[in-house]
Parts: sequence; structure tokens; C-alpha cells
Amino acid sequence: PESPSPQPPACTAMGNKLSSRDDGGGGSFHSPRQSSFRRLRRWASGLSLRSSGRAGGGGARTPTEPPSEEEQRRMARKWNRESRNRVHRSTLFDPFGSSKTKWPVPFIESLFLPDFRIRSGPEELEDLEVLDVIAAGSFGNVLKVRGDNDKKIYALKVIDKARLLQHGHAVVQQCKDEVGAQAAVGRSAFVASLLGHWQSRKRLYLLLEFFPNGELFALWKLHGQFSESLSRLYIAELACAIDYLHSCGVVFRDLKLENVVIDGLGHLVLIDFGLCKWLRRGQSTLTICGTLAYAAPEMLLGQSYDHSIDWWSLGILFYALVVGKFPLHGARHHRQMAAWVRRHEYEAPASLSWECRCTLERLLQKSPARRLASLPALCGSPFFKGRISFDMVQSRSLDPAAFHTQQDLSGRPADAEQHRLTQLRPVAFDPEDAVSRLIDESFLSDGPPPPPPQPAQPSAPWNQHTANGGAGTSRLI
Repeated sequence: PESPSPQPPACTAMGNKLSSRDDGGGGSFHSPRQSSFRRLRRWASGLSLRSSGRAGGGGARTPTEPPSEEEQRRMARKWNRESRNRVHRSTLFDPFGSSKTKWPVPFIESLFLPDFRIRSGPEELEDLEVLDVIAAGSFGNVLKVRGDNDKKIYALKVIDKARLLQHGHAVVQQCKDEVGAQAAVGRSAFVASLLGHWQSRKRLYLLLEFFPNGELFALWKLHGQFSESLSRLYIAELACAIDYLHSCGVVFRDLKLENVVIDGLGHLVLIDFGLCKWLRRGQSTLTICGTLAYAAPEMLLGQSYDHSIDWWSLGILFYALVVGKFPLHGARHHRQMAAWVRRHEYEAPASLSWECRCTLERLLQKSPARRLASLPALCGSPFFKGRISFDMVQSRSLDPAAFHTQQDLSGRPADAEQHRLTQLRPVAFDPEDAVSRLIDESFLSDGPPPPPPQPAQPSAPWNQHTANGGAGTSRLI
């Protein structure tokens, strides 16, 4: 026979004093109201256990008996389907917060954490409409996209993980350094902002600003030579960008015409941080990378270098703008280019003004100690001192259209078929066997090469990490 259900204890308002029976036979320091709640809780717990015992067919039992294993299994909460491991989909996608993260994380995703957050499924591009392909490379494409919400145009860099992993961990680290550096220094008006970055199971995504006016290289190839007035403004803006990067502890290492774009107002913006490196002032590194025509002598010779290599590249770019061609080009590897640089005397043509020649030759000093390698030094050079306000340059108060002359509009086009620029894959310099991994880019410029250039295979313009045949593994220092 079933035992009678326990009756709820009396909870009267007059219980100002608690007997020893209420608190287990001893005195109590609880208030009368708290003691009444405790008695109700004990009674409700006993009733719940008794009811669950009848439902299981096990008969009545006293509230003090612990539930059986069968009762515990039946009363336990069911396993949530969302907590199951789903290896076929991205396992960190959680629109409601990180508290519901599912594990384990696949290796292909954990390799890029925490630099690239994870998104999965079709949601990765649900807010973007693909309009066109801007560039195609060995690791992926750069797409022109439009946001569904704001209707703005963006550039979306899509990188294939499988192709990236074929070149080893060093290239993966380069990609992560690119995202970290660009996200940290994107507050400057002369540096392209990284608006977002994420990953899916197979790809990496970088959402960037879109600049419809294109690269400075396209404008230079069209006109071939700029006036000193316009070159003064452009070099001043690039110098401000370089100085800002160096103050943030970043060395760019790949300053060239192709990595500079023109915004809607005509100002210059620095893009493509694929070869940048975190480097504090006073530190140095040894990696051979970049583009041969812009590479500093100390890098080509395998010596340690610092931030001054960016100022050498600025000098080469300055030379190309005012002269219409590069001082040296056509080398196939860094040893050949190093021999040319060692023998070549970097002298500006006599057709330029004395102020322009003086500043240009100071930027192209082979010795880093003698090189013009800071923004204050550039401001005090004859070509800039008293001729342009760097405060107005940094605030972008100057109108680039006011610096254009008739020479900028009627200059001869550069002959784009005479020579190619060679891109170096980043390699660690080994004094015994410094084998360079080369990339031949389809970036062309004007002027006959010192020796005849050898034929080269074109490659993607936006990628600096491809290796010939995938042989060898590059390593950054």
C-alpha cells in the first residue's frame, strides 16, 4: 500500500522562536522566515522524489533515500544536439556568443587562430555581392564587392588555405603578420584600412577599402614622367606613411609603384602589407625579400638591415617618378643585382633641378649610416624645405590637382615591354648557400636595361609568396 503523502508543515506568522526539532535538535541562527522556507523546500524535495519513484514503478520510498541510477538517468537533461562534434562544418561559428563554442576545432581552422575568427557556411558572404575580379593570384583572388546594407564598394581578398599551406608555416605566419600589422596601423590617412578579416573552412577573407582610381603604377606607365611639383607632393605623402609605420614598429619592405593607390581625392594610399615585419627601432633583420629594383644594397648583400631600407625604396620610387625609368633593372636574382648595385653610381640626371638631385642622391646612399632615413631629415632637404608644408600634407589639406602641370598631362608613355621587375620570395640569407626563390612579376617600366634581361614568366600582381614549382620552404627571421 502507498504511504500517505506528507503534509506541508505549518508556516505561521507566530513562529518567532524555533524549537530544537525544527533545526535538527540544536539551536539555530536563522530567522523565522528563512526557517519556514527551508521546511517548505525539504517537503517539496521529498514529494518530488516520491513522485518520481512511483513513475518508475519502484514503489514508494522515503525522501531521505537517494535516487537510483535508473532514476538519475531518466531525470538527467538530454544531450543538446548543438553540443555534438560536427567535423563537417566550421566549429567555432556562434552568432550568440563564445559560451556555446563547439570543440574540437579542426586543424585547418586552429592554424589561423586567433588572427582570423571563424565563420562558416554560406553566411560568410551573405552580406556581400560580388561584382568583379580585380586581380587573380596563385593563392586566390581579389574581388570587387558591394555591401548589401550600406551599398558601398569594397575589395575582398580571398586566400585559399590549401595553396597557402603548400609553402609551409613561414608563409602562414606572413599572412597572419600582414593582418595584424594592417589592423594595427590602419588609422593613418595614407595607409589602407583593414575593415574586417575572417576565415571559413577552406579560405581566408580580408575586407579592404576599394580605390577606384587604381595604382600609381598605372598613372606612371601612362605618363612616363612626372613634374617635380607633383613628385614633391607624392613623395611627401609616402614619406609620412613610412614614418607612421616606423613609429608603430613596422618595416614595410615592399614599397613600390604597384603598392601605392590613388584615392578619390587624388592622394596616395599605401596597400599590400604582405611582406611587412614587426621591427622596433634599433632592431635589425636578415630576410631577403621584396622587389629587386627597389631592394636596398644591404639586403642584397645579405647584411642585417633596419627601417632605412624603406627610405632607399622611396628614393628608387622618387627616381622613377622624376626620370621616367629605374636606375637599374633586369636582374634575375639578388646576387646579380647586388653586383650591379656595387658598381653603379646613383647620380640623378642633369636635367633635374639642383634641389631635386641633391635630395635624390641623399636618399640613394649605399651606406645606411649616410642615407637620408627619417622624416625630419627629408623635411630639411633642399627639395622640400620651404616649398611644402608637411603639416598640411599630413592633414591632407593640399589639393593634388593644384600640383599638376602640363608635363604631367603630356608626358611620354612608358614602354611597358622593355623589361620586367623581379620579385623576391622571402628567404633567410645563408652565407654558405644563399639560394633566392624568385617571382617574376608582370610589373613593367621604361628604359633599356644595363644588360639584356632574360625572359620571365608572368605571375599574379598582388601576391608575393609564390615559389617556382613550390620547391623549398621560405623562413622569415
